[in-house]
Amino acid sequence: MVQRGHGGLLNLGSTAGFQPVPWTATYAACKAFVLSWSQAVRQEHLGTGVRIACIVPGITKTNLNGQGGGETRGLLDYVGIHQTAEVAKAAVDAYEKNSAAEIVGFNNKLLRLAGVPIPASIMAKFVGLSRGPP
Repeated sequence: MVQRGHGGLLNLGSTAGFQPVPWTATYAACKAFVLSWSQAVRQEHLGTGVRIACIVPGITKTNLNGQGGGETRGLLDYVGIHQTAEVAKAAVDAYEKNSAAEIVGFNNKLLRLAGVPIPASIMAKFVGLSRGPP
């Protein structure tokens, strides 16, 4: 892609990548990696014509439970659930803008800002209590 001077990657992150998430720790850690990697590689390729974008949706209605309802997240379900079409449009827009961390939804942007000053240990406890064990 660099040799051609165009092309790109669109990565799928998650708001779970912003904090520890008990009972889905590996998922959250992988999403943190995707977000960090996207931001770093995007910076490495600025000016080459190669886009590295990452979409960061929150709770999205998917088929994770096999019935089209998505995974339940306890109190976090009240934050707002995005539809897949909304996330797909945001993903295309993020790629067009070459955005390394495009958070989907105003509610998720506010939650991200609210969580920044909170220590990870407290955030893990809050998220764990909100979601509960599987």
